[in-house]
Amino acid sequence: MKVAQVDVVYGAGSTGKIVKAIHDHLLDVGHDSKVFYGRGPDEGEPNVSKISHDLEVFVDAGLSRLTGYTGVFSPMATNKLLASLDAFQPDVVHLHEIHGYFVNYFRLIEYLKKRNIPVVWTLHCEMAYTGRCGYAFGCDQWKTACQKCPQLNDYPRSLLFDRSAVQFERKKNLLSDMDRITFAPVSNWLHDRLTQSFLKNKQATVVHNGINTAEIFYPRDTADLVRRHQLEGRYIALSVAPDLMSERKGGSWVLEIAKRSLGKPITFVMIGVVEKLTDLPPNVIVLPPTRDQNELARYYSLADVFLLTSQSETFSLTCAESLACGTPVIGFDSGGPAEVAPRPYGYFVPFGQVEKLASLLLDGYRGELPIAGDDECVKYARSSFSNERMCEDYLNLYEESRRHV
Repeated sequence: MKVAQVDVVYGAGSTGKIVKAIHDHLLDVGHDSKVFYGRGPDEGEPNVSKISHDLEVFVDAGLSRLTGYTGVFSPMATNKLLASLDAFQPDVVHLHEIHGYFVNYFRLIEYLKKRNIPVVWTLHCEMAYTGRCGYAFGCDQWKTACQKCPQLNDYPRSLLFDRSAVQFERKKNLLSDMDRITFAPVSNWLHDRLTQSFLKNKQATVVHNGINTAEIFYPRDTADLVRRHQLEGRYIALSVAPDLMSERKGGSWVLEIAKRSLGKPITFVMIGVVEKLTDLPPNVIVLPPTRDQNELARYYSLADVFLLTSQSETFSLTCAESLACGTPVIGFDSGGPAEVAPRPYGYFVPFGQVEKLASLLLDGYRGELPIAGDDECVKYARSSFSNERMCEDYLNLYEESRRHV
């Protein structure tokens, strides 16, 4: 079987790691696989092609902000992708995140429709059924028709114009008559949202994301990290995101809880901070983002609890990674994470209720939270979120999509 994957990134970030895992698995079991991605370094791997030039991405982002339209620019990258697909002649095209200023996704979908190519589209976010945004948060206009978007200043940012109504109708018209497509929401929570959108009658199967539980995300020795950061006798709460201080990831909530925890032997380790923070509480250690997955696994293993403060997550790969390293989760109930880490592997409170989350953390520190131990977390994560399980699920979905007419 010949499978082509399209994503904004490859090998890095949550979706990029998933794409690489699927690609490697397909090659290992004898299928013909190619990946086309838009942003990041040129990896130089066989059968993996970066289709965009950084300058074109920059121009696409600028035009999107000026005009309010998204997913309609990048003509050179789009032409390169469509020509590559013509040359490869895939049996199935697997779409991931096709926004991100690197391709005209309206042209891409029209191409796939015209050639009647079976499509599997993994929904990592909500962009497929909204007028413009990847995370609708509290807005529910997408259930009927987007208009007067309340999130124009959020990604994908528009400086002047609100095109949400136009783009919503165009997506609806584009996808409504597309028959050979199967959506793969990454959580039951996202699947429920899908069934309330204009895509409610489309074929959809939940496929939980996978992680490398065999070679990367497993419990590690962390004695050197304890010495490096002087953490002897400390209870450690870890938070991780590439953009941890963004509003969606909620790093400011971590700092608030840290301030409330002063005087307790609790240290907060924040990985993914690029900003210069002032008035940093003395019980907080901030570290930059890392692409070193082995280093990340060591920090997961170091922590006593993983602290999630996101406003919205359709799955939360970091929760799965933490569990695989033996560390349970507490956080805000923000969509998919409570499904990834159900009790006793995780405990969640309503978003924004910082007092309750701080109290939950203290219960964990005092040993008063009936939370799963290290071995239980590892066993659960390996059985639920291995790359092998995810890849086999997608292989089955590819076969089903080829039969679906």
